Parts: sequence; C-alpha cells; structure tokens
Amino acid sequence: GRVEGLRARGGLLVSIFWKDGRATRADFKATIDGRHKIRPPQGQRIAEITAMGRPLSGQVGPDGTVAVELKAGSECCVQFQ
Repeated sequence: GRVEGLRARGGLLVSIFWKDGRATRADFKATIDGRHKIRPPQGQRIAEITAMGRPLSGQVGPDGTVAVELKAGSECCVQFQ
C-alpha cells in the first residue's frame, strides 16, 4: 500500500510505501532548506538513502536515525530493511 501527501515537521512532504505490513520506502520533498532527521519504523533500519538516483550520505545516530541536509525543492528516497 501507500500513503502520499503527508506533511512532517521541518517542511517535508512525505510519501510512504509498504508491503506485508512493513515499510519498504519513503519519499521526502523539502519545502524549505534544513537538516532533517529520518527515523526508520520500529524493528526496521534504513538500508539506503538516494537523491536523484545517487547515494546520499547522512549522519547516523545511535538510535538508527539518519540526519540529512536538504534544500528547498530537493527530494530523497529512503529504502528500509
């Protein structure tokens, strides 16, 4: 399934995709410049973050979150495991 058009704190538009009750992917579009902390669903981890088809690096926290810098209008895709 999927849900699209959610708004998150810090100026993000979010779409979430899932299969068999587990998140598979989340797409984010920044509406303002900023640093954003992405948290994986409980029991899952972030496998990869890409922007424009290229790997996007981010700072990984001890709790499995990843902080990424996004400019207004930019998008990234997060794959979960």
